[in-house]
Amino acid sequence: MIFNFKNIFEKKNFIEKNKNKIFDLIIIGTGPAAYVLYESLNKKNKNILVIEKGALDHSINIDSKDKQSLITNENYKIKKNSRISALGGTGNIWAGVSSYIEKFEMYSRWDKNINLWPITHKEILNYYKEFKSRYLFKNLSLINDLKKKNRDNKLLRKRKFFSSTKPFRFNNINHYKESDLLINTSVKYLNNFKNKTCVELEDNKTKIYSNKILVCCGGLETNFLILRSIHNQRLNSAKNKSIVGKYFMDHPKFHLGIVRPKKSNLNFLKDVILKNYNKWIEYKGISLSENIQVKKKLLNSYVRFEKYLFIELVNKIRKEKYNFKCYLKILKLYFLKMLGKDFEYEKYKITMYSEMVPSKTNRIIYKKINKKDKFSISYKFSKKEFQTINYLVNVLNKKLDIDWNNKLKLSEKNIESLLMDSSHHMGGTIMGTNKNNSFVDKNLQIHGVHNIYICSTSVFPTSGSFNPTMTLCSLAIKLAKHLNK
Repeated sequence: MIFNFKNIFEKKNFIEKNKNKIFDLIIIGTGPAAYVLYESLNKKNKNILVIEKGALDHSINIDSKDKQSLITNENYKIKKNSRISALGGTGNIWAGVSSYIEKFEMYSRWDKNINLWPITHKEILNYYKEFKSRYLFKNLSLINDLKKKNRDNKLLRKRKFFSSTKPFRFNNINHYKESDLLINTSVKYLNNFKNKTCVELEDNKTKIYSNKILVCCGGLETNFLILRSIHNQRLNSAKNKSIVGKYFMDHPKFHLGIVRPKKSNLNFLKDVILKNYNKWIEYKGISLSENIQVKKKLLNSYVRFEKYLFIELVNKIRKEKYNFKCYLKILKLYFLKMLGKDFEYEKYKITMYSEMVPSKTNRIIYKKINKKDKFSISYKFSKKEFQTINYLVNVLNKKLDIDWNNKLKLSEKNIESLLMDSSHHMGGTIMGTNKNNSFVDKNLQIHGVHNIYICSTSVFPTSGSFNPTMTLCSLAIKLAKHLNK
């Protein structure tokens, strides 16, 4: 049954109906991870409560109140729609882009080459296969071929990623029909005391008890909830609380420049640009080879080449000096297009997607200002990000004639001007076997708290280089199997 907490009568009805009740399970959030968990757990758990901060329709819920609580520094830009409070969460806008985390992305290439994840790559691959068979391309061999060595180049390697033209959506209201679903209300605190676990809602009055709580409310929101709970004397039994918010990571996107093709590199560019098929889209990128990354202690950042659309070229010319020459350029472009030779005017945008080093200094910080909860992000690019970008740029310069924003060399002074946005918020409550260096264990349980689990990108010990949705949902399958034992 759905209870809209903006409706005072529905709220009162829920509270009276469930007075003194202890749920088997509370799931916070309704994004992809929550969807997978619910589907896997609802048969063995009769009394499940799902709590969604937003409405049923993401188009009518902007969540302005929560966004006002987040203070970002000038170096860090968050994509506006990377945080969706509504049924389905950010799954409402997920492009369906799917990728495995690669084995070496689980390792610290920048320091000691050791696995930072408390699980093996082989283990997570099994969960990928299960997720793919449920929600993605059942008969499509996905993304990077993990068994074959890439022999494109000793320095570079080509990468493939796939996206469905009609991505699976996690906002089916019927999915939760066997349970109670609260909408338009958020959890303010998590609490555990005297072997009891509960959520405290934003009204500061309502407490709901449960045998287990699963936190699935996104990379940033999970950190907000845990930090707010800790700083207000909840979760007192949790171990290593000081690590929460630290090791924050993302996938910053940089506009590096444009390629003007020549006959010598035209074939190469046509081979690495996005391709549309009937049911899926094939994305391609270029990164440094694994051997180079390990040898030079660099990151798996990659560049993607996107062809300017014809109308983009026309508009770009129009923005130039408005004179007779401008008209001639546009006429020439249309003429070449009619002849099928508009490739002579083709230009390719170069976008870099950066992998991040997990660093203690990049963190989410909780503050109380005028009795209001505020969260700030302390974020700074490390030397490894600069070294990786510049090394990759130099390698590509030898292969292509590229205008890197006037042959620019990235530095701390100019990198902010090239930063487009970032949208994959990870880290802050990282997983691990060492209780001194992690907040949750390999089964995503908070150290010291026996009945609260976190299934969010906030548990990632490394960021990898591509969309984390598939990895997150694979962790959800892993957690469900653990809880169903």
